[in-house]
Amino acid sequence: MSNEKQREGASRERKTRRELPGWLRAIVKGLGAHWPWLLASIFLGFGGFAAFHFPPWLATEWLGTQLEGLSAPDASDRFIRTLGTSSQMVLLSLGGIIGVVGVTLSYLRHRAEHRAARLDRSRFEQEQQRLEQDRDRESRRREEYERDREAEAVRALHGRYLSAVELLSDKESPTKRVAGINALVAVADDWLAVGYAHEAQTCISTICSYLTTPFISGNRALHDGMAPDELSVRLLGFTRLAEHLRFDHRASWSNMRVNLSGLTIDFPLALHGIQLHENGYLVLENLRLLKRGSLTITGAILRGNSFLNMFGVKVDSGAVLTLRYIRAESSSTFQLTSAAVEGKLALRVRCNEEAYVGITEFVIHEGAQLSLQYSKFDGADGVSLSGEVMNGGSLNLKDVRLIDGTVLDLGLLSLQKCASIICPNGYVLMGDFKSVPREAVGSHVTLPSGFTAA
Repeated sequence: MSNEKQREGASRERKTRRELPGWLRAIVKGLGAHWPWLLASIFLGFGGFAAFHFPPWLATEWLGTQLEGLSAPDASDRFIRTLGTSSQMVLLSLGGIIGVVGVTLSYLRHRAEHRAARLDRSRFEQEQQRLEQDRDRESRRREEYERDREAEAVRALHGRYLSAVELLSDKESPTKRVAGINALVAVADDWLAVGYAHEAQTCISTICSYLTTPFISGNRALHDGMAPDELSVRLLGFTRLAEHLRFDHRASWSNMRVNLSGLTIDFPLALHGIQLHENGYLVLENLRLLKRGSLTITGAILRGNSFLNMFGVKVDSGAVLTLRYIRAESSSTFQLTSAAVEGKLALRVRCNEEAYVGITEFVIHEGAQLSLQYSKFDGADGVSLSGEVMNGGSLNLKDVRLIDGTVLDLGLLSLQKCASIICPNGYVLMGDFKSVPREAVGSHVTLPSGFTAA
């Protein structure tokens, strides 16, 4: 610290010298670092000499011939008084000279320091400007590096996507198709990690397209009795989809669009714990369950404008579609519309306020059953069921819970003679008997078309 102060003092001294007048700067340069002390010594010597010699000289000059004719004591006394006055004048003159010189030197030093300070400030501002320019250049280099790295990562991910699609397209090797499914899932996760949701959506759509496209081996489609090796590939694909459709997954797809329209199933498939939110879609339009096929969706949660769409589902004879513990919350939608049931469809759903559950325009064929047993509805607009129950078909609404006055509207349902509806309280409506007691079905259930309350 002391060395730094010495260096700062020397630098300030050099700047001060540069600001002195030319003739004085030449003298200072010649004297070196000791010029202040040397000038002070000269001034003190001159002052001492003047103080000692000038008063007697002045006194002698002032008195002149005035001492002639005076006695020695009077002449000595007058000389001494005049000497005192002249001494005071010399001292005052020296003091004035000292003051003028001091003020002059102080002014010159102050001006020199002021100029040095301005120079320092100018240099500081230039240095700050240079540092700012360096930071800007560094920032631009960093941004350029990040752009290059991002571009390289995008190129790499595009290459990985093409490689994964190539693996998935290999019809001869189920092992390569399994690798293709896993590779597409990994690429989708990496796209999400770098903020490219639309590219991740492309990967998800590719997986969905593979799962909904009939597998061709030679000239024969294998949906009707799928080969075991291809079945294992497809089950893996559905498993990966279900794993990612969760809120707590590190690369959640809950807000993405999973479109499985046209899916045909002739094998047991279970999707547990699916969760959708923030405009997430799971589309199962025109789903078809063939004989021996079954689809079970349990524990699904719908939030925030999400949509589970099951329009046009067809359940063949011998097939089973089970939807259990489906919970629709906060402006979400679950829609089971235009379903054709020849096998069995069991639905257990919970509908909270501001959510929508639509079960409309379905057809329950002979020997088939659509069950909403144990469902819970808390929708302000009520619940409406519309469709047709054919001869031998059954609609099971037993133990459906209607909360806070929610109305179950069956007015758009039609029953053929041998069809039946089991009401929430257990009362059975038969197509053969159109007149029923009002209290039999309860005040919150509207009777189907053609029925009257006695």
